[in-house]
Amino acid sequence: MAVASNVDYLTGFPLRDRLYSSLEELVNKGGLEKTRFSVVLIDVDRFKGFNDKFGHLFGDKILEYIAYTISSHFSEIGCRFFRYGGDEIVIAMLGQDAKQSYRLMKTCAVDLYRRPYMFKNKTHKISLSCGIACFPEDGLFVEELLQKADKAMYFSKRRGRNAVTLAADMPRLR
Repeated sequence: MAVASNVDYLTGFPLRDRLYSSLEELVNKGGLEKTRFSVVLIDVDRFKGFNDKFGHLFGDKILEYIAYTISSHFSEIGCRFFRYGGDEIVIAMLGQDAKQSYRLMKTCAVDLYRRPYMFKNKTHKISLSCGIACFPEDGLFVEELLQKADKAMYFSKRRGRNAVTLAADMPRLR
């Protein structure tokens, strides 16, 4: 009998089913200890195009490259990473407020874009659309934080992709 894994084989990140319990733990801890954290929802821009043009194995390599870059970028701060689904990744940045999370994620996204992925002697620029929601400012519940991060991520896509948007900034940016 096969045992289901809770870890994604491409990224090495826990899967979506572990995300909710982990964020719930952070919400509970944050409420008791008055600690903050940010939820970052990342979507790879034009990922379907990579798969359609170069095949799913190429798409897998892109996801591995992104996961490595992201985890390397945030190795110095406390983060929890999750494969949310398809080409979406969630990061819980522990102890980070909105400005810190924005700055960190923007630096990571710019670095990834400036270091194209090499495949068959051709470089491929990778960009990310990211949305960030912060506890407790943007929400006190897991679903609320994920929903606001999701809306901010789609706002980044509508603004032209390759962008990071704070949920709290959306009304001002419209």
